[in-house]
Amino acid sequence: SPYRGAGRPEATFMIESAIDEAAKVIGIDRAELRARNLIKPEMLPYQTKLMFNYDSGDFPAILEEALHLSEYHNFNKRCAISKKNGRIRGIGLATHIEVAGGPFGMRIKEVARLKVNREGIFTIAPGSMSVGQSLETSFPEIVARELNIEADKIQYIQGDTDYLPSGRGSGGSAATITGGSAIINAAEILIKKGSEIAADVLECDISDIKYDSGNFYEKNALDTILDWSQIVQYSNQPDGLDIIGEFTPSAPTYPNGCHICEVEIDTTTGKCFVLDYVAVEDVGTALYPVLIEGQILGGIVQGISQALGESLIYDETGQLSTGSFMDYQMPIASDFPKFRIKTHPVKTKINPLGAKGVGESGTVGALAATLSAIQ
Repeated sequence: SPYRGAGRPEATFMIESAIDEAAKVIGIDRAELRARNLIKPEMLPYQTKLMFNYDSGDFPAILEEALHLSEYHNFNKRCAISKKNGRIRGIGLATHIEVAGGPFGMRIKEVARLKVNREGIFTIAPGSMSVGQSLETSFPEIVARELNIEADKIQYIQGDTDYLPSGRGSGGSAATITGGSAIINAAEILIKKGSEIAADVLECDISDIKYDSGNFYEKNALDTILDWSQIVQYSNQPDGLDIIGEFTPSAPTYPNGCHICEVEIDTTTGKCFVLDYVAVEDVGTALYPVLIEGQILGGIVQGISQALGESLIYDETGQLSTGSFMDYQMPIASDFPKFRIKTHPVKTKINPLGAKGVGESGTVGALAATLSAIQ
Protein backbone atom coordinates (compact mmCIF):
# COMPACT_ATOMS: atom_id res chain seq x y z
CA SER A 1 0.00 0.00 0.00
CA PRO A 2 1.29 3.52 -0.67
CA TYR A 3 3.33 4.79 2.26
CA ARG A 4 3.39 8.42 3.34
CA GLY A 5 5.31 10.07 0.52
CA ALA A 6 4.18 7.34 -1.91
CA GLY A 7 7.51 6.15 -3.31
CA ARG A 8 9.55 9.29 -2.71
CA PRO A 9 11.14 8.08 0.57
CA GLU A 10 12.36 4.93 -1.18
CA ALA A 11 13.58 6.76 -4.29
CA THR A 12 15.36 9.34 -2.11
CA PHE A 13 17.01 6.53 -0.13
CA MET A 14 18.36 4.96 -3.33
CA ILE A 15 19.70 8.28 -4.66
CA GLU A 16 21.27 9.33 -1.34
CA SER A 17 22.85 5.89 -0.88
CA ALA A 18 24.47 6.22 -4.30
CA ILE A 19 25.86 9.64 -3.37
CA ASP A 20 27.25 8.26 -0.09
CA GLU A 21 28.93 5.42 -1.98
CA ALA A 22 30.33 7.83 -4.58
CA ALA A 23 31.84 10.00 -1.84
CA LYS A 24 33.46 6.91 -0.33
CA VAL A 25 34.93 5.83 -3.69
CA ILE A 26 36.18 9.32 -4.53
CA GLY A 27 37.52 9.83 -1.02
CA ILE A 28 35.79 13.07 -0.05
CA ASP A 29 33.26 13.98 2.62
CA ARG A 30 29.62 13.16 1.83
CA ALA A 31 28.48 16.69 2.66
CA GLU A 32 31.17 18.18 0.41
CA LEU A 33 30.12 16.03 -2.55
CA ARG A 34 26.54 17.18 -2.11
CA ALA A 35 27.56 20.83 -1.75
CA ARG A 36 29.53 20.70 -5.02
CA ASN A 37 26.59 19.33 -6.96
CA LEU A 38 23.61 21.23 -5.54
CA ILE A 39 21.65 23.51 -7.88
CA LYS A 40 22.49 27.12 -7.03
CA PRO A 41 19.70 29.72 -6.53
CA GLU A 42 20.88 31.69 -9.56
CA MET A 43 20.28 28.59 -11.73
CA LEU A 44 16.55 28.56 -10.91
CA PRO A 45 14.12 27.88 -12.48
CA TYR A 46 15.91 24.63 -13.32
CA GLN A 47 14.68 22.08 -15.83
CA THR A 48 15.83 18.58 -14.88
CA LYS A 49 16.31 15.65 -17.25
CA LEU A 50 13.45 13.91 -15.44
CA MET A 51 10.59 16.25 -16.44
CA PHE A 52 10.66 18.33 -13.27
CA ASN A 53 11.08 22.10 -13.37
CA TYR A 54 12.25 23.41 -10.02
CA ASP A 55 10.91 26.96 -9.69
CA SER A 56 12.46 28.12 -6.41
CA GLY A 57 14.68 27.14 -3.51
CA ASP A 58 18.02 27.69 -1.81
CA PHE A 59 19.47 24.19 -1.54
CA PRO A 60 23.06 25.19 -0.57
CA ALA A 61 21.88 27.41 2.30
CA ILE A 62 19.65 24.63 3.67
CA LEU A 63 22.52 22.12 3.62
CA GLU A 64 24.84 24.59 5.34
CA GLU A 65 22.26 25.37 8.04
CA ALA A 66 21.65 21.68 8.75
CA LEU A 67 25.40 20.97 8.96
CA HIS A 68 25.79 23.82 11.42
CA LEU A 69 22.84 22.82 13.63
CA SER A 70 23.95 19.20 13.81
CA GLU A 71 27.61 20.06 14.48
CA TYR A 72 28.36 17.68 11.63
CA HIS A 73 32.04 18.62 11.43
CA ASN A 74 32.60 17.68 15.11
CA PHE A 75 31.18 14.19 14.63
CA ASN A 76 34.54 12.44 15.10
CA LYS A 77 34.76 13.70 18.71
CA ARG A 78 31.36 12.21 19.51
CA CYS A 79 32.35 9.03 17.69
CA ALA A 80 35.34 8.58 19.99
CA ILE A 81 33.13 8.90 23.08
CA SER A 82 30.79 6.19 21.77
CA LYS A 83 33.77 3.91 21.10
CA LYS A 84 34.87 4.24 24.73
CA ASN A 85 31.40 3.10 25.76
CA GLY A 86 31.57 0.03 23.51
CA ARG A 87 29.24 1.31 20.83
CA ILE A 88 29.65 2.44 17.25
CA ARG A 89 28.27 5.76 16.11
CA GLY A 90 26.99 6.81 12.71
CA ILE A 91 25.83 10.05 11.13
CA GLY A 92 23.74 10.20 7.99
CA LEU A 93 22.39 12.97 5.82
CA ALA A 94 19.88 13.37 3.05
CA THR A 95 19.33 16.38 0.83
CA HIS A 96 15.87 15.59 -0.45
CA ILE A 97 13.39 17.19 -2.81
CA GLU A 98 9.86 16.06 -3.51
CA VAL A 99 6.87 17.07 -5.57
CA ALA A 100 3.62 18.31 -4.04
CA GLY A 101 0.22 19.44 -5.20
CA GLY A 102 0.04 16.55 -7.66
CA PRO A 103 -0.22 13.86 -8.79
CA PHE A 104 2.53 15.06 -11.10
CA GLY A 105 1.26 16.12 -14.51
CA MET A 106 -2.34 16.43 -13.30
CA ARG A 107 -3.84 19.87 -12.71
CA ILE A 108 -6.70 19.20 -10.29
CA LYS A 109 -9.10 22.00 -9.42
CA GLU A 110 -10.03 22.68 -5.82
CA VAL A 111 -13.05 24.63 -4.59
CA ALA A 112 -14.04 26.38 -1.38
CA ARG A 113 -17.44 27.71 -0.34
CA LEU A 114 -17.52 30.92 1.67
CA LYS A 115 -20.76 32.30 3.15
CA VAL A 116 -21.64 35.30 5.31
CA ASN A 117 -25.04 35.57 7.01
CA ARG A 118 -27.16 38.48 8.27
CA GLU A 119 -25.32 38.47 11.61
CA GLY A 120 -21.98 38.91 9.87
CA ILE A 121 -20.85 35.37 10.70
CA PHE A 122 -18.79 33.58 8.05
CA THR A 123 -18.70 29.88 7.17
CA ILE A 124 -15.88 28.29 5.21
CA ALA A 125 -16.27 24.85 3.65
CA PRO A 126 -13.25 23.61 1.69
CA GLY A 127 -13.11 20.72 -0.75
CA SER A 128 -9.88 19.65 0.97
CA MET A 129 -10.59 17.31 3.88
CA SER A 130 -8.89 17.69 7.24
CA VAL A 131 -7.22 14.39 8.10
CA GLY A 132 -4.82 15.62 10.75
CA GLN A 133 -3.28 18.71 9.14
CA SER A 134 -5.42 21.07 11.31
CA LEU A 135 -7.19 22.66 8.36
CA GLU A 136 -9.93 23.57 10.86
CA THR A 137 -7.35 25.93 12.36
CA SER A 138 -5.47 27.18 9.32
CA PHE A 139 -8.33 27.70 6.85
CA PRO A 140 -10.38 30.05 9.08
CA GLU A 141 -7.13 31.93 9.71
CA ILE A 142 -6.66 32.37 5.95
CA VAL A 143 -10.22 33.73 5.68
CA ALA A 144 -9.58 36.08 8.61
CA ARG A 145 -6.38 37.35 7.05
CA GLU A 146 -7.88 37.88 3.61
CA LEU A 147 -11.00 39.64 4.93
CA ASN A 148 -9.06 41.42 7.71
CA ILE A 149 -11.52 40.30 10.38
CA GLU A 150 -11.39 38.39 13.67
CA ALA A 151 -11.08 34.63 13.37
CA ASP A 152 -13.84 34.07 15.94
CA LYS A 153 -16.35 35.27 13.35
CA ILE A 154 -15.55 32.32 11.11
CA GLN A 155 -17.03 28.85 11.32
CA TYR A 156 -15.39 25.84 9.67
CA ILE A 157 -17.39 22.94 8.32
CA GLN A 158 -15.97 19.87 6.65
CA GLY A 159 -17.04 20.02 3.02
CA ASP A 160 -19.12 17.24 1.46
CA THR A 161 -20.87 16.57 -1.83
CA ASP A 162 -24.19 17.89 -0.53
CA TYR A 163 -22.55 21.24 0.11
CA LEU A 164 -19.91 21.59 -2.60
CA PRO A 165 -19.99 20.94 -6.36
CA SER A 166 -16.65 19.11 -6.21
CA GLY A 167 -13.51 18.67 -4.12
CA ARG A 168 -10.11 17.09 -4.57
CA GLY A 169 -10.01 15.82 -0.99
CA SER A 170 -6.65 15.38 0.73
CA GLY A 171 -3.44 13.91 -0.59
CA GLY A 172 -0.17 14.87 -2.16
CA SER A 173 0.52 17.65 0.37
CA ALA A 174 -1.95 19.75 -1.62
CA ALA A 175 -4.52 20.84 0.96
CA THR A 176 -3.06 24.26 1.76
CA ILE A 177 -1.61 24.81 -1.71
CA THR A 178 -4.90 24.31 -3.53
CA GLY A 179 -7.53 24.57 -0.79
CA GLY A 180 -6.01 27.66 0.77
CA SER A 181 -5.68 29.29 -2.65
CA ALA A 182 -9.33 28.49 -3.44
CA ILE A 183 -10.26 30.22 -0.18
CA ILE A 184 -8.29 33.31 -1.22
CA ASN A 185 -10.18 33.32 -4.54
CA ALA A 186 -13.52 33.04 -2.69
CA ALA A 187 -12.59 35.90 -0.35
CA GLU A 188 -11.63 38.11 -3.29
CA ILE A 189 -14.95 37.41 -5.02
CA LEU A 190 -16.85 38.06 -1.79
CA ILE A 191 -15.17 41.44 -1.27
CA LYS A 192 -15.91 42.37 -4.87
CA LYS A 193 -19.57 41.39 -4.42
CA GLY A 194 -19.74 43.38 -1.18
CA SER A 195 -18.19 46.38 -2.90
CA GLU A 196 -20.82 46.24 -5.66
CA ILE A 197 -23.62 46.24 -3.08
CA ALA A 198 -21.97 49.05 -1.09
CA ALA A 199 -21.58 51.17 -4.25
CA ASP A 200 -25.26 50.68 -5.03
CA VAL A 201 -26.35 51.62 -1.48
CA LEU A 202 -24.01 54.62 -1.23
CA GLU A 203 -24.82 55.69 -4.79
CA CYS A 204 -21.23 55.95 -5.95
CA ASP A 205 -18.94 54.29 -8.42
CA ILE A 206 -17.49 50.95 -7.30
CA SER A 207 -13.98 52.35 -7.80
CA ASP A 208 -14.73 54.79 -4.93
CA ILE A 209 -15.55 51.99 -2.48
CA LYS A 210 -12.88 51.00 0.00
CA TYR A 211 -12.87 47.91 2.18
CA ASP A 212 -11.01 47.56 5.47
CA SER A 213 -11.41 45.43 8.59
CA GLY A 214 -14.86 44.16 7.66
CA ASN A 215 -16.26 47.57 6.65
CA PHE A 216 -17.13 49.21 3.33
CA TYR A 217 -17.16 52.97 2.83
CA GLU A 218 -16.85 55.63 0.15
CA LYS A 219 -13.30 56.94 0.16
CA ASN A 220 -14.36 60.61 0.10
CA ALA A 221 -17.27 60.24 2.55
CA LEU A 222 -16.33 58.44 5.75
CA ASP A 223 -19.56 59.29 7.58
CA THR A 224 -21.36 56.18 6.29
CA ILE A 225 -19.83 52.76 6.91
CA LEU A 226 -21.43 49.44 6.03
CA ASP A 227 -20.35 46.26 7.80
CA TRP A 228 -20.88 42.72 6.50
CA SER A 229 -24.21 42.22 8.27
CA GLN A 230 -25.58 45.36 6.60
CA ILE A 231 -24.15 44.33 3.22
CA VAL A 232 -25.99 41.00 3.51
CA GLN A 233 -29.26 42.72 4.43
CA TYR A 234 -28.99 45.03 1.42
CA SER A 235 -28.18 42.05 -0.82
CA ASN A 236 -31.79 40.77 -0.62
CA GLN A 237 -30.40 37.25 -0.18
CA PRO A 238 -32.30 35.62 2.73
CA ASP A 239 -29.55 33.11 3.43
CA GLY A 240 -26.70 35.57 3.02
CA LEU A 241 -23.97 35.92 0.42
CA ASP A 242 -22.73 32.57 -0.83
CA ILE A 243 -19.53 32.33 -2.90
CA ILE A 244 -17.66 29.46 -4.56
CA GLY A 245 -13.94 30.04 -5.03
CA GLU A 246 -11.71 27.91 -7.25
CA PHE A 247 -8.03 27.31 -7.81
CA THR A 248 -6.20 25.11 -10.29
CA PRO A 249 -2.40 25.06 -9.90
CA SER A 250 -0.42 25.76 -13.06
CA ALA A 251 2.35 23.40 -11.94
CA PRO A 252 3.40 21.30 -8.93
CA THR A 253 5.57 22.64 -6.14
CA TYR A 254 8.83 21.23 -4.80
CA PRO A 255 9.28 21.10 -1.02
CA ASN A 256 12.86 20.28 -0.13
CA GLY A 257 15.22 20.07 2.78
CA CYS A 258 18.17 18.47 4.50
CA HIS A 259 17.94 15.88 7.28
CA ILE A 260 20.85 14.77 9.47
CA CYS A 261 20.44 11.76 11.74
CA GLU A 262 22.88 10.49 14.35
CA VAL A 263 22.71 6.98 15.81
CA GLU A 264 24.55 4.63 18.12
CA ILE A 265 24.54 0.87 17.65
CA ASP A 266 25.18 -1.70 20.37
CA THR A 267 27.47 -4.16 18.60
CA THR A 268 26.49 -7.07 20.84
CA THR A 269 22.74 -6.80 20.30
CA GLY A 270 22.47 -4.78 17.10
CA LYS A 271 20.09 -2.40 18.87
CA CYS A 272 20.03 1.03 17.21
CA PHE A 273 19.51 4.19 19.25
CA VAL A 274 18.60 7.49 17.55
CA LEU A 275 20.59 10.14 19.45
CA ASP A 276 20.08 13.33 17.50
CA TYR A 277 18.03 14.53 14.55
CA VAL A 278 18.10 17.83 12.65
CA ALA A 279 15.77 18.78 9.82
CA VAL A 280 15.82 22.02 7.84
CA GLU A 281 12.87 22.27 5.45
CA ASP A 282 11.81 24.66 2.71
CA VAL A 283 8.02 24.34 2.52
CA GLY A 284 7.60 27.77 0.97
CA THR A 285 5.74 30.38 2.99
CA ALA A 286 5.59 29.13 6.58
CA LEU A 287 1.97 30.03 7.30
CA TYR A 288 1.55 28.33 10.68
CA PRO A 289 4.92 27.26 12.19
CA VAL A 290 3.42 25.09 14.96
CA LEU A 291 1.33 23.08 12.48
CA ILE A 292 4.27 22.80 10.08
CA GLU A 293 6.60 21.51 12.80
CA GLY A 294 3.98 19.01 13.95
CA GLN A 295 3.56 17.57 10.47
CA ILE A 296 7.32 17.40 9.83
CA LEU A 297 7.92 15.76 13.22
CA GLY A 298 5.22 13.15 12.58
CA GLY A 299 6.66 12.45 9.15
CA ILE A 300 10.19 12.05 10.50
CA VAL A 301 9.00 9.58 13.14
CA GLN A 302 7.21 7.60 10.45
CA GLY A 303 10.32 7.58 8.23
CA ILE A 304 12.61 6.46 11.08
CA SER A 305 10.10 3.78 11.98
CA GLN A 306 10.06 2.58 8.38
CA ALA A 307 13.86 2.29 8.56
CA LEU A 308 14.12 0.64 11.98
CA GLY A 309 11.03 -1.26 12.92
CA GLU A 310 8.01 -1.53 10.68
CA SER A 311 7.86 -4.83 8.84
CA LEU A 312 5.25 -7.10 7.26
CA ILE A 313 6.23 -10.65 8.21
CA TYR A 314 4.54 -13.72 6.75
CA ASP A 315 4.90 -17.29 8.00
CA GLU A 316 5.59 -20.32 5.80
CA THR A 317 1.88 -20.66 4.96
CA GLY A 318 1.60 -17.06 3.76
CA GLN A 319 -0.27 -15.96 6.90
CA LEU A 320 0.52 -12.41 8.01
CA SER A 321 2.19 -12.59 11.43
CA THR A 322 2.24 -8.83 12.06
CA GLY A 323 -1.44 -8.18 11.44
CA SER A 324 -2.14 -6.13 14.56
CA PHE A 325 -0.36 -3.41 16.49
CA MET A 326 0.47 -5.99 19.15
CA ASP A 327 2.94 -7.46 16.65
CA TYR A 328 3.64 -4.66 14.17
CA GLN A 329 6.13 -2.24 15.69
CA MET A 330 4.74 1.25 16.09
CA PRO A 331 6.98 4.16 17.10
CA ILE A 332 6.57 5.63 20.59
CA ALA A 333 8.00 8.82 22.06
CA SER A 334 10.68 7.08 24.13
CA ASP A 335 12.28 5.74 20.93
CA PHE A 336 13.36 9.20 19.83
CA PRO A 337 15.48 12.18 20.85
CA LYS A 338 14.28 15.76 20.87
CA PHE A 339 14.04 16.71 17.22
CA ARG A 340 15.40 20.04 16.04
CA ILE A 341 13.25 21.25 13.18
CA LYS A 342 13.69 24.53 11.33
CA THR A 343 12.09 26.02 8.27
CA HIS A 344 14.03 27.89 5.61
CA PRO A 345 11.15 29.35 3.57
CA VAL A 346 11.63 30.28 -0.07
CA LYS A 347 8.33 31.37 -1.61
CA THR A 348 6.95 29.84 -4.77
CA LYS A 349 4.95 31.81 -7.32
CA ILE A 350 2.87 28.77 -8.28
CA ASN A 351 0.09 29.79 -5.86
CA PRO A 352 -0.93 33.03 -4.10
CA LEU A 353 0.13 31.72 -0.69
CA GLY A 354 3.69 31.01 -1.77
CA ALA A 355 3.34 27.61 -0.04
CA LYS A 356 4.97 24.40 -1.26
CA GLY A 357 3.31 21.71 0.87
CA VAL A 358 4.55 20.03 4.03
CA GLY A 359 2.73 16.79 4.81
CA GLU A 360 5.21 14.31 3.34
CA SER A 361 8.56 16.11 3.63
CA GLY A 362 9.47 14.57 6.98
CA THR A 363 9.14 10.99 5.76
CA VAL A 364 10.87 11.63 2.42
CA GLY A 365 14.03 12.81 4.17
CA ALA A 366 13.93 10.60 7.26
CA LEU A 367 14.16 7.14 5.69
CA ALA A 368 17.30 8.10 3.74
CA ALA A 369 18.99 10.00 6.60
CA THR A 370 18.40 7.23 9.13
CA LEU A 371 19.64 4.41 6.89
CA SER A 372 22.61 6.56 5.86
CA ALA A 373 23.57 6.88 9.53
CA ILE A 374 23.28 3.12 10.05
CA GLN A 375 25.28 2.30 6.92
